[in-house]
Amino acid sequence: MMRHEFGKYMEKTPASEEPERNGRLKMANLESDAFVFFGATGDLESKQIFPALQAMIRHGHFDMPIIGVARSAENLDQLRAHARESLEKHGGVDPRAFAALSAKLQYVKGDYSSPETFGDLRKA
Repeated sequence: MMRHEFGKYMEKTPASEEPERNGRLKMANLESDAFVFFGATGDLESKQIFPALQAMIRHGHFDMPIIGVARSAENLDQLRAHARESLEKHGGVDPRAFAALSAKLQYVKGDYSSPETFGDLRKA
């Protein structure tokens, strides 16, 4: 068994049985409980993360909870408003995909250097 970055254990297919993709071996059964990103109100999220999440949801390639961690938003509604604003500036809002993104979105207020933030994240 192999431990991956989200803390779950999974069995790894022997390398000889795994298909090769772009010169790299593909791991079998990659699953996550949630997509967590820090700095949820930052510049990278505005320009890249929220547009990418909306596009993946629009195309049916993303179906898990999304947990944004940041210091500046006061609550989930503010994070949703930030996400909508960023999409309006960087690619446009797809009403159906944004509704699905909003439904999946959760928020943890905190700082990545604080152990309390990780405790709150575990509860989310």
